[in-house]
Amino acid sequence: MKVIPDRWGHNKFCRNRPCTTRYDNYVAARDLTFGLPYHLKEKISSNRRCDFCGIIGEDDTVINLPFQGLEHFTFCRSSICYRAYLKFMRANPDSLVRFISQIPHVFQNEIIERLTERKTVIEEMNNELQHKRNIHMKFLKNE
Repeated sequence: MKVIPDRWGHNKFCRNRPCTTRYDNYVAARDLTFGLPYHLKEKISSNRRCDFCGIIGEDDTVINLPFQGLEHFTFCRSSICYRAYLKFMRANPDSLVRFISQIPHVFQNEIIERLTERKTVIEEMNNELQHKRNIHMKFLKNE
């Protein structure tokens, strides 16, 4: 174990693995690509839909954050979704209603149309993923 000065609050890391880099990425950049640090236990949840992008993933492609008071806690195991979600929430801390009320009326219908299109695309992607999973499961049963 390698001891690091009290940079993050936890200071014991492996010497021969990239643990310090991964932990630093998690703490500094909110990067969930390598999952949660060992000392954080993932929240138990059957939810597999990312609360930012909406894509439904496998158990090993989403992370359920264990933090108290989070309304949204399921995110893709990536460097994008959780970080973008935090950025959005910090920019709009009061509420979603306040954010929506700032959108000029002339753009509201266009936004609704685009969100509907996006939802349709995500649903199609999720259906395609489910179809591939079903084919894979049939293949495994036949072996």
